[in-house]
Amino acid sequence: TLFRSILTSEIVVGDVLLINSGVVLPADGLLIRGSNVMCDESSLTGEPKDISKTPDGDFYMLSGTAVKEGSGCMLVTCIGLFSEEGIINKLITG
Repeated sequence: TLFRSILTSEIVVGDVLLINSGVVLPADGLLIRGSNVMCDESSLTGEPKDISKTPDGDFYMLSGTAVKEGSGCMLVTCIGLFSEEGIINKLITG
């Protein structure tokens, strides 16, 4: 398996990203592998509790949210203005 570091500006749909605690997600995606992944989605949803993410349950990862615990792999599905964070920002700024 080939792993390499890239800039967030180089991420494209279809990339698989390694995620771990402390990371703010740069894109929307699907959790395809994970262990004890908990995300703080309060920046987008206002939900005060961390959300448990599993590949066979709530697997949708949202850009702009923080991984609070765990690690895993995420398949990128949306970036930039097409991500949930991008859509919300566009609605706010017009």
